Amino acid sequence: MFCSTTLLQKGVDGEKSDITDAPSNNTEPIPCYGKEAIVTFFPSLNDTRRAWILKKLRQECVNSVLDVGCGAGVLLGCLCNSPAFLNSKDDKVEGKENTNIYRASTSDDGFPDLKVSRIAGLDISNRALEKCIINTTPLPIDYYLYMPRWQRLEAKIWRGSLDVYNPEFEDIDCIVASEVIEHLPPSVLPAFAPTLLGLYRPRILLITTPNYAFNARFSAPGTIDPAGFLDPTGRTNRVFRHHDHKFEWTPSEFRAWCEDAAATWGYNVEVDAVGLAMELDPWGRDDELGCASQVALFRRDDYWQGQRPEPSLPLQESIHELLETHIHLPHPRAGVPDSHEKICELVTKYMESYYFDDGYSVWDLWVESTISIACGGRLDALLSAIEASPVLCLARKKDAAAREWNVKFAGDKHREAVEESKKRYWDRRFPQDDQTREEEIECATVQSSKWPNPKDEEQVSTSRDG
Repeated sequence: MFCSTTLLQKGVDGEKSDITDAPSNNTEPIPCYGKEAIVTFFPSLNDTRRAWILKKLRQECVNSVLDVGCGAGVLLGCLCNSPAFLNSKDDKVEGKENTNIYRASTSDDGFPDLKVSRIAGLDISNRALEKCIINTTPLPIDYYLYMPRWQRLEAKIWRGSLDVYNPEFEDIDCIVASEVIEHLPPSVLPAFAPTLLGLYRPRILLITTPNYAFNARFSAPGTIDPAGFLDPTGRTNRVFRHHDHKFEWTPSEFRAWCEDAAATWGYNVEVDAVGLAMELDPWGRDDELGCASQVALFRRDDYWQGQRPEPSLPLQESIHELLETHIHLPHPRAGVPDSHEKICELVTKYMESYYFDDGYSVWDLWVESTISIACGGRLDALLSAIEASPVLCLARKKDAAAREWNVKFAGDKHREAVEESKKRYWDRRFPQDDQTREEEIECATVQSSKWPNPKDEEQVSTSRDG
């Protein structure tokens, strides 16, 4: 039983035809249906594929994305999120190299946040596109008062087929086709590589598609998953995962197609797989059958000397229809930081409200919107202001992103702020006379290096009281 269902994303793609989508001769054995095996995925297979795509987009520092077969726009909705920071205007902060300031800005895998300024979605399903338009709609302005947006984003949603040329897609940095190619009819399939790689020539192309070999996991050896779907084209006796799949490739077939397309259109390709089942196969076939989804990253060879195809003008009735254009506007203060003095005034006020023995991380300060807005969304403005301040101290950590660096008060102010926070804590916890409070404090032991926050304790108390 396939417990993590695949999101149906009908799209538009095509391919080169020496290597067909599935063997043309009907040589597979007649299916012998058996009992379903339990196969589950966590995270879901959809989320695992999407995580791979987002990771590759970040690794490649992509700035514009076309999602072919975008469906309901789940991936595009993710891309509508604003980056945590704007890039600095130079590569130095107070004379120090700034190479790791934005590295792993909001994650721990060593890659920067996406800074996408343009996205587009293309699909043929009206119902899916209606949801896609909703998923890419800008959030209410009130939301950005607390989570400021730092970069302008344009989102366009198109209806149409891949085999129809659209000049707007020619300068796209990256094209994504996730769980799309296996849905394409024979009339569209041959246009996949020539259009995406030949005409549009993105710097990066990302593809995901089912691994046919993995389907054996859904039943015992020698039998077929009873919940599967017999090849609707009649070309093979293969049993697929979805009724609309026109083919599913084995790993060797997928790699051969990818390498052929890459060589034909001037790309280098990396083929991999994602989506391991949570359960071990009862018949020990885990290594043999591999992962549920196959993935490929095509990277353009800028020194390729081949011939690009000439785009043909589409018929009027097949021209892509632009359904919606969304503009996500940045905060009006984006890129316009206040003076060092103003920024440090806000930082000092925030840290004085409740101070910890080890100070605050840069990220703790940044998520306070009044501070990040005063910095105009530029992390280098915050770091420069802290380093120029006589009352603040920035502790850099080797091999750590700037968000993990620590900020403390300098000199005696650090000790004074710690003592004041302790006093506030005990005053709140033991609101008796001074003598009783001193006796209670002597009996109490605080284990953590950070004093408990009275606000946190209040929330816990409230939740317990029901």
